[in-house]
Amino acid sequence: MAAFPDGHFYSPVIDAKDLAKRRKVLWESPSPELPGVDFNAAGQRALLQELREIGAEYP
Repeated sequence: MAAFPDGHFYSPVIDAKDLAKRRKVLWESPSPELPGVDFNAAGQRALLQELREIGAEYP
């Protein structure tokens, strides 16, 4: 028996029904602006490409 129900703050298990109800709010809304945070999108894309190339060497 789980100590906390699915979706509870302390539960490691999500409540899939709750996520489905809040889908638009959670996944389809635009990202919030975070003043002072530089996400360095170009640098992240470059790193992902580099990791993809390295990963191709290891099946």
